[in-house]
Amino acid sequence: MKKSIGKQRNRQCRRYGSVEETNFKNMMTNLGLFIRHVQGDGNCMFRSIADQLLGNESKHEVYRQLICNYIGTNEDHFKHFIEDDESFSDYLSRSDSMVISIYFITSI
Repeated sequence: MKKSIGKQRNRQCRRYGSVEETNFKNMMTNLGLFIRHVQGDGNCMFRSIADQLLGNESKHEVYRQLICNYIGTNEDHFKHFIEDDESFSDYLSRSDSMVISIYFITSI
């Protein structure tokens, strides 16, 4: 895991209101890490990926396209995560210009 993200601590600050948020922030601090906020425009997952890999969230479209392509070539795996009111192909067509609504479980 890259610890270089800790070098930009002052980039964005936020007050933590809940006990859970404060505890998580403290745990991250103890590991030499911190929570980094990205623009919340519906592309936050892609912005987060771009930020961690490139150090800049503005290149999120590149990762959105790569992920959409990957999902499209692995339909059998991902089709169960698409809501029932839309076909997989319609979803992929729409996903190039809209927010992806597949739920990803990630680990650090």
